[in-house]
Amino acid sequence: MIQIEEILDNLVSQTTEIHGTTQTYNTLTDSLIQQMNDICEKVDPKEIKSQTKKKEMDQKTNHRNTNEQDLEIDLREYQKSLDLIMHKHRELLESNKNKHKSEIEQYSLKLEKLKEDNTLLKQDNQYLRKNIQGIVKVMKQISEIPDEELNKSMSEISQLKKQNKILRDLLQIPQNENPKNGKKN
Repeated sequence: MIQIEEILDNLVSQTTEIHGTTQTYNTLTDSLIQQMNDICEKVDPKEIKSQTKKKEMDQKTNHRNTNEQDLEIDLREYQKSLDLIMHKHRELLESNKNKHKSEIEQYSLKLEKLKEDNTLLKQDNQYLRKNIQGIVKVMKQISEIPDEELNKSMSEISQLKKQNKILRDLLQIPQNENPKNGKKN
């Protein structure tokens, strides 16, 4: 887009230069014609030479007028092209603006969703921290129990398991079934 603007600026400056050059050309031509007429009148007042010079000047003036008309036509065509380019450029800018606007809206929605997810994750994190703190307390309590008491508890658990196995065998209950819900352990 910057290149298009640079090209357009370049075209505008060239148009201005062409217009300035045309005006300078017209001024110089008029001045030369006047000087030629003055010289012709002073140097050779004969009518034949004067008429010849006047015809030449008229031809030059006609030629100059034709060149001016051509330049004006070229300038108008150039202006039309420049207007068309600017119109297309504005349309492109508007299109890009709308496209970026919709993209920004989509990103805003995604950002809101991420913020909500982040809030949920923070809540989950707090919940997990509380659970971990509870586990740490229990582990501290277990670590504070003397080894003898712990060994005693472990041997009691082991004895209970043996008794449970013997009872199952006597009652013919399979080892892997849970009597409450019928599922395997």
